[in-house]
Amino acid sequence: EILVPDSESSPAVTTVVVPLDVSSDEIGAELTEAGFSVSYQSAYLRDRNWIQICLMANYRRDAIAPLAASLVSLLSRSISGRGGHRAS
Repeated sequence: EILVPDSESSPAVTTVVVPLDVSSDEIGAELTEAGFSVSYQSAYLRDRNWIQICLMANYRRDAIAPLAASLVSLLSRSISGRGGHRAS
């Protein structure tokens, strides 16, 4: 889930609300291990179970698609591995 709609947010920061049954800390660490630098380690983000993606330049969608795909894959695997349910 994206926290703030595009029309109300900074174009440089996207906050992802991680489902409560999944640890944002684990997802953030796995993304870091995969080579993506995302924000997840501050107490503020950990307390809320959020991850922030900060893009400080103009990026083409195809250039950031691997990050999105990795995030979706990790979340799907974490949810299904814990017996969680995904909305269709």
